[in-house]
Amino acid sequence: MTTEGIFRKSGNLRILSEIMHALDHSGGDDTVIDLAALDPITLADLLKRFLASLPHPVLTGHLFELFVACSRASSSRSLFPPAPR
Repeated sequence: MTTEGIFRKSGNLRILSEIMHALDHSGGDDTVIDLAALDPITLADLLKRFLASLPHPVLTGHLFELFVACSRASSSRSLFPPAPR
């Protein structure tokens, strides 16, 4: 399955509110929501909202040179090991 533009689009606000409320009031039980059952747009929007709510950025400025170096890495050389099949 492929979905284009998932980070440009917004999920259903009502569904997102219900999911965030359930997760916030779950007491640490991450099984209250089946994230695999969500559509890609809603899941991506949930991730965007989570990252925006963090007190500090995930990708900080002091790592900028590392990010640039990774983006210039040869496409023939994998930065990550292959995923198990």
